[in-house]
Amino acid sequence: MTTIADVAAQFDITEDQVRNLRAVMSRTWDEIGGDWMSSFESISEMQEMFATEASMIAEATLDAGRWHHHSEGIDFSFLDVAANGDSRFDALDMGTAAWTAW
Repeated sequence: MTTIADVAAQFDITEDQVRNLRAVMSRTWDEIGGDWMSSFESISEMQEMFATEASMIAEATLDAGRWHHHSEGIDFSFLDVAANGDSRFDALDMGTAAWTAW
């Protein structure tokens, strides 16, 4: 099982950032999850689109900035910019990993 420390090391972020990411994803999913899931015609359609529940939740909460409404003033710039200043293109992978880490 992947730990919060593993995710932090993999994406060069802090353990607190992993926890904050998972928390904002959870708050966002609580608000939009029902509507998101009802947008599919069937569960099998949803399962065909996403490899795992975690990847679906990462897509639903992080794509299009849906999480912004639930960020409570916490700095989530690490989703877009790596510690070295380079642009990030792995926010969905990071979210998927954070969702399942303990």
